[in-house]
Amino acid sequence: MTDETLPRPTRDREIASTQDGIDITRGYTGPLLVPADRILRTRGGGDLSIYEQVLSEPQVHTTFQQRRLAVVNREWAVEPASDRRADKKAAEFIRAQLQRVGFDARTDRMLYGVFYGYAVAEMLYGVENGQIVWNAIKVRNRRRFRFTPDGAVRLLTVSNMLEGIELPKEKFWHFATGADHDDEPYGVGLGHWCYWPTLFKRNGIKFWLNFVEKFAQPTGVGEYDSGATEPEKSKLLAAVRAIQTDSGIIIPKGM
Repeated sequence: MTDETLPRPTRDREIASTQDGIDITRGYTGPLLVPADRILRTRGGGDLSIYEQVLSEPQVHTTFQQRRLAVVNREWAVEPASDRRADKKAAEFIRAQLQRVGFDARTDRMLYGVFYGYAVAEMLYGVENGQIVWNAIKVRNRRRFRFTPDGAVRLLTVSNMLEGIELPKEKFWHFATGADHDDEPYGVGLGHWCYWPTLFKRNGIKFWLNFVEKFAQPTGVGEYDSGATEPEKSKLLAAVRAIQTDSGIIIPKGM
């Protein structure tokens, strides 16, 4: 079937959208979409702070930093579209704007979106010599933003946590990555895949440290006679704890 044979309404209208509650994978949705990431919803209550804990794990942090710096350290260039004077001037202008906002630092911060699933930055414009320029690009905390069913980004505020406030499209730069379809504006970050290995590693270390503590300082045991008084028991327990760093028990003799 060619484009010419399709009815005009079919060609111009998006049918399988995520709007109007027709996405059967989400069920009922309010004014803002919630992340489809199952770990984020069930373990973190939808809050990305759970993945911030994952990123604080030394090996995860070091490995991800290595990959970010590998991207940032690459050389970049702005080439004119042709040898025409206008194209060369345009390339020079764009190069100056990228240097002005510290493009490498902006890139480094935006790359955290690969770990969390998405990133949001605000563009700050100005006018200089009759031209619109970038004064700054500020990468914002992604936890402050949500998406509508049509993919528009909204800013959550203290006075508007349900719907968020509408943002001008030309002011905000955002991207999502890792999802296996286009219906997930939050993406699926590396934090999703690192969560369980990191959790198991941390709990394994906790139990290992408990074992090492018990191996280095076994629990002291003191035995008292059946006719021992309470002051005598307390004195025995204090003596056992004194040699075992507050770790000790007392039991009747023969138990």
